[in-house]
Amino acid sequence: MLVDDILDNSSKRYGIPTAHSVYGIERVISAAHYILFGALKRISNLQQSEALKVCVDMILRAVEGQGTEIVWRNNFTCPSEATYKKMIEKKTAAFYTMCMKLMQLFSTCNKDFSSLIETLGLYLQIRDDYCNLCSSDYTEEKGYCDDLTEGKFSLPIIHALQSKLEDKEIKNILKLNMN
Repeated sequence: MLVDDILDNSSKRYGIPTAHSVYGIERVISAAHYILFGALKRISNLQQSEALKVCVDMILRAVEGQGTEIVWRNNFTCPSEATYKKMIEKKTAAFYTMCMKLMQLFSTCNKDFSSLIETLGLYLQIRDDYCNLCSSDYTEEKGYCDDLTEGKFSLPIIHALQSKLEDKEIKNILKLNMN
């Protein structure tokens, strides 16, 4: 979340100023790396050798999803709703998938929960996208319509752009972020 706030240029997280706006980008990136590599070191010491591979795979998957979202924003490329959902499976669902796989490594349960996890990740991201546009509780925590002002292609924005191709207002607001 620390790095995500930097990449999105967010000013608030849960109603308080983001870490990078208080401590600076360099300190926050350094702290985030320290925490991440410290956690990976602890995971490498676990009895289950597969745990480290699971974590690294899921972190890479999440970073790929985040990178895809950044490419869309920086190149002003509106994805299809189906492409957006695939990105969410990487960006948001990866951490839930990692938790599920780690728990399974240390249990006897071998059921495939991937469909449930992907649906949960999709639900949580779409809920976040929706709340960003209309929830007063959310906007107090993060800021009113910051997905729009940050130039993000969230699901409601994608839907609006694809539903009213002739309407230029949303496109113009998104393009303000590019300068």
